[in-house]
Amino acid sequence: MEQGYITTDDGVKLFHQRIGDADSTVIIPNALLLFDYFKYLASDHTLIFYDMRNRGQSDAVRDPDKLSRGIHQDVLDLEAVRRHFDIEKINLIGHSYLGLMVFLYASVYHAHVNRLVQIGPAQFNPAQTYPPHLRAGDKKPVIAPEKMEELKKLEQSGYAETNPVEHSKKWYAVNSAIYVSKPEKTAELFSKIAEYPNERPANITKHYMENLIPSIHKLALKEEQIGDYSQPVLTIHGTEDIPSPYGAGREWAKSLRNARLLTIKGGSHFPWVESPEIVFSSIRTFLNGGWPDRAEKVESVDFINAEQGQ
Repeated sequence: MEQGYITTDDGVKLFHQRIGDADSTVIIPNALLLFDYFKYLASDHTLIFYDMRNRGQSDAVRDPDKLSRGIHQDVLDLEAVRRHFDIEKINLIGHSYLGLMVFLYASVYHAHVNRLVQIGPAQFNPAQTYPPHLRAGDKKPVIAPEKMEELKKLEQSGYAETNPVEHSKKWYAVNSAIYVSKPEKTAELFSKIAEYPNERPANITKHYMENLIPSIHKLALKEEQIGDYSQPVLTIHGTEDIPSPYGAGREWAKSLRNARLLTIKGGSHFPWVESPEIVFSSIRTFLNGGWPDRAEKVESVDFINAEQGQ
């Protein structure tokens, strides 16, 4: 494995890790979160992980002009990573809002993209509202109110400033329930993430609220705008995903011309935690040129096949 930094056109340094020596290359943004889980795909592919600007081990960015493009800046940074390694054709894996980002990249730089994997992708039109059975977030809150109140009191006391690492660990320990059905399985991961200044709650919240979310809302893609994309896309989505509703995964797979949906029944925003064997074997099959047996061609968004997924 090698690791280091890639300098973008505007001077921001992006941390990266590269592992494997196969001819096929897969680029995966969000190294800090995904490396330890997805590195095993290196048995078949060269993997390049990197952290986005102002995230993980990449540069902290304080110049608002270098963040104002939001998700569009992430697209440009992904192209900077590809150019740095001088790779003509790449495969992409994008999780959460990065599932939308890698599609935006592929739609602009389609000549450089082979196959695309989306995991729990953000909906491409935030104005879309799905029926209750396709929105896990409408169910009983997973975070106890008293836990949120404890965090609020800590923040009001100045604890985040005087004990930033411990505050981050407490914040992730509480909020991890939004992302996984069994937070104990990711306790070590979130404890590690809390060590990095870029991943502290204040920075993450500001980055999302001021840059990423506004840029995604302005984008507001329509089905007809994405339907012409013809490269193979595997969308993986858990039925109990709170941040990205399951309806979004169904809509992606229905709208894209050459896409299929792998439903993880009971899966959360991190479906590889609940169903690692299904998720990783399916990704391997797809990246090696096939479609997983469990993946379905979606004809209707408002439909759940109870037999699909595990």
